[in-house]
Amino acid sequence: MLTMRQRGKARIYYIRGSVSLGSKRIDVKEFSSGTSDGDAASHLMAEKETELRRQLMFGPSAVVVTSTIADAFDAYLTKPNRPNSSDVIRVGKMNEIIGDLSMADPHGAWETFRRAYLLDHATAGQDRYRSILQAAINIYRESHELDPVKIPTISFKNKSDFWTRPTGTSSSRPTHRMSSRSPPCCAFKVAEPKACRSNGASMAWI
Repeated sequence: MLTMRQRGKARIYYIRGSVSLGSKRIDVKEFSSGTSDGDAASHLMAEKETELRRQLMFGPSAVVVTSTIADAFDAYLTKPNRPNSSDVIRVGKMNEIIGDLSMADPHGAWETFRRAYLLDHATAGQDRYRSILQAAINIYRESHELDPVKIPTISFKNKSDFWTRPTGTSSSRPTHRMSSRSPPCCAFKVAEPKACRSNGASMAWI
């Protein structure tokens, strides 16, 4: 069981002890409750004991069950390599819509956000939000020694995709794809280039 005692002139409560479940046991090193209020310290100690007991029952993944997407965003924003300002804005928008959802279902959280906010966004823009959400969740999971998750990338098959790359080419230059419903007046022909002949150092077009 966990116990608490006061230390120092400020009479701050410190908590220590162990939590057991069957043959399993977790030892808790002494830590500060940050308060001299006995009721507040007792509440914190009870929460810590419940958390550790749940971890003994379900393993490390128990932390995911009790965590929210907002916890993942907090880990993402406080990482050593801080995100750029544009990504901070994206995190804020996602946190407004799905921050309260459980981290136990990252795919469900992503679909909820996508339906609520991204249906009118370009495919590349949608995928940027997806990659940020996936990175945030995996930073949080890594801090608890859990395997990363993968949220599938966005398929480029939306009807709104107006530009497409020619099949079999590596060029990044987009090619206009005309709709099958385009009227005949929209069709156009590209004139074939004229041939040329070379006469020594000079070259003439014919």
